[in-house]
Amino acid sequence: MAVNTRCFGIFLGLWLGWISIPWVKSKTVGKRWPMWILAVAVILQIIDFSGNIVGLWENTNHSRAALGLLLGISVPIAIADLFYLQRKNN
Repeated sequence: MAVNTRCFGIFLGLWLGWISIPWVKSKTVGKRWPMWILAVAVILQIIDFSGNIVGLWENTNHSRAALGLLLGISVPIAIADLFYLQRKNN
């Protein structure tokens, strides 16, 4: 594999989030929950990585892929909402 499991999950999530923008746009425009999900995904990444480094647990490929997928999906949806609001205000 050219990238590790977490990065694969992020890349796959970025692609899935990007292609899902037309369908979720009506549910996300002007709402705060996409940014909250992005913040939670980032915090979960930090906790997962830090817990592994400190030795509290050993994360698996499944947890890395799932958390990477959550982060990857939440980024384009949150960013698309910001661009839509900026264009709408101009």
